[in-house]
Amino acid sequence: MENQCKVTVVDSPCGTGKTSFSIQYMKEEVFDSFIFITPFLSELDRIEKECNNRKFVKPNEKLGEGSKTKHFYKLLSDRKNVVSTHSLFKGITQDIINEIKEGEYILFLDEVMDVVEDLHISKDDIQILLNNDTIKVDEYGKVHWINEKYNGKFTNLKNSCENGDVYLFENMMFLWTFPINIFKAFKHIYILTYKFKSQIQAYYYDMNNVEYEYKSVMKTENDIYELTNYKEIGGNKYKDLIHIYEGKLNNIGNKKYDLSKSWYIKADKKEIMIELKNNTENYFKNIIKGKSKDNMWTCFLDFKSQLKGRGYSKGFISSNARATNLYKDKKNLAYLINMYNNPMINKFFKSKNVTIKEDDYALSCLIQWIFRSQIRDNKEINLYIPSSRMRYLLKEWLTK
Repeated sequence: MENQCKVTVVDSPCGTGKTSFSIQYMKEEVFDSFIFITPFLSELDRIEKECNNRKFVKPNEKLGEGSKTKHFYKLLSDRKNVVSTHSLFKGITQDIINEIKEGEYILFLDEVMDVVEDLHISKDDIQILLNNDTIKVDEYGKVHWINEKYNGKFTNLKNSCENGDVYLFENMMFLWTFPINIFKAFKHIYILTYKFKSQIQAYYYDMNNVEYEYKSVMKTENDIYELTNYKEIGGNKYKDLIHIYEGKLNNIGNKKYDLSKSWYIKADKKEIMIELKNNTENYFKNIIKGKSKDNMWTCFLDFKSQLKGRGYSKGFISSNARATNLYKDKKNLAYLINMYNNPMINKFFKSKNVTIKEDDYALSCLIQWIFRSQIRDNKEINLYIPSSRMRYLLKEWLTK
């Protein structure tokens, strides 16, 4: 990658000191400028408070003429240290990228980002845009917006083309990928996560030939956090904390693709969905006998209304939830998903000579979700996970 910066992946489970190391580093390195990007809203205040000698600032739309992005640009042009969210970072402009490069900023990225997304533009609309010379597609499949005067329902797509990398894949899908030149602009990037190689951002880096090094983090006897040579950490330390349900309620997920997205679509509004709802209600009410405030569950969002039931409905947490740690008091969990990545996105990566390992990806999604609960504080949890495939992957991880 041209002008490639150094990328360090600090790969370690939740609670092992990744953020504490970051805070320590940013407080001590007073001659560097930092951007800290996190999905956790509560972490914004934590960074401001604990790095008070560095005077971190959050972008504020009131100070940016109604736009957080404009204020973000102003802060960087003034060489301020900035703390913000994933969602704002995804929308940064070329002007901001230039300031990042000029200011030689160091990025701390708390958890991976959604770096590849289906823009959900219909095949018919794609054809209209092509026929009207609104867009053109180059030999690599990248979409270029050529109608500068356009102002219509595809304005968001126009912005995506101008501020990111949009690809037309197999003439039927627009895929947005996070602009790689943003990562080129930083002096150094630290990514704070767990099981990075199993996540889409790792495959995206491979696609773009981004090199990165792995590190672990440890706390010394003097309460100092240090990066060390990488040592893979499995789930063995959690095996006595995660109590997985074993019983007849699991029969609904015995086959390999049961509870996958395609299974849900075929089961839509049929008796099998009623059975899954009854199983979930039975688990929370009769098997765990927990209080509703202690319960959390997930399924594919389109089917939430069919599966919600008494005693657990309010505990729904999206399967890709990373933007909160507000659920760390939850101890009774139901994971009603058999996770597979979008097959078209898999094909897109494969066309770039990158192959996604589905089981690794599924396990990383499951672990991320589970760690929204109180296990992040090393407290016991109960788990109903009816997919035999997902249950097997989790049990395997717990033995390592």
